[in-house]
This record gives sequence, C-alpha cells and structure tokens, in this order.
Amino acid sequence: MIDIIIFITQSIVIYILFFSILSAFLKIMSLEYFLSVVHDLTHFKYKDTYIIIASSIFLSLELIFPILVFIKNDMYGFFIISIISIYLIASFIILPSIIKGSTKNCGCYGKFFKTKVSWKKLVENSIYISFLIISLNLSIPHISKEMYVCGLFLLIIRIYFLRKGN
Repeated sequence: MIDIIIFITQSIVIYILFFSILSAFLKIMSLEYFLSVVHDLTHFKYKDTYIIIASSIFLSLELIFPILVFIKNDMYGFFIISIISIYLIASFIILPSIIKGSTKNCGCYGKFFKTKVSWKKLVENSIYISFLIISLNLSIPHISKEMYVCGLFLLIIRIYFLRKGN
C-alpha cells in the first residue's frame, strides 16, 4: 500500500515539475504580455524596472529548479522547497486581486491559455504545494519510467482542460 502511495505522489510531483517547466516556458515565450499582467496584478506599486528584474529572476528559477530536480536528485529537498517558494510567491501576488474580486487574467501561462485570477487558482497552487511538501516526507525512490509516463499523462490531461478553458 505504501508503495502505491509513493508511486502516486511521485507521479503527481513529476506532473507538477513538468507543468512548472511548461508554465515558465509559456510565460517566457510571451514575456511582454506576462510583464504587463504582473504590472496590473501588483496594482502599479512598483517601477517597471523592478517588475522586469523580479519577473526575470522568478521565471528563470521557475524553469531551472524543476529541471534540476530531474538532474540533481541528491539536492531534491532544496529544489522542492525552492519550487514551493515559487508557488507561494505566485499565490501571494494574486491574493490581493482575488480578495478585491478581480477577474483579470493571471498570466500563469503567458498569452497562450487564459486563466482568471480566482480562488480556484489559489486552491490549485495550494494542492501543488501540499503534494510537494508530502514528497519531502517520503523516502525518495528511484524515479521509474512509469512515474514519468504517469506525470506526462497528467500533464497532457491538464493541457487539454486548459485548452477547454478550465
């Protein structure tokens, strides 16, 4: 039973890692659009220069840390905690807009998939964070091909629903 729980959890974590890479890549592909969304979501509190620098660092880390999990498994904990931090930062950025009832696009996937700032997005981030935390507490087995396949399958399903607008 424990092996099944570890397999499912690790497959979901692999999905989250692939999804983070995809999300960062899509934002980078439409960087100007993403920067304008961040500017709107921060309610124009920061100069454009700060937003560009902070967003560039954020996107770089959002892309690099998940990739490094696959490459440097001996630093798994550090990279997973870093990814958790990225999801927390993103959640804190959209939280004020959610509280104010905004229906703006969150820019989570650049201009390619429109996702509104909503409690649903915040819950999704919280679920991802929960699985990442759980994965820290499980003994990390060798990631099998089956886990990669399950993670990619989940990613394909998620992309399908993104295209449908959910």
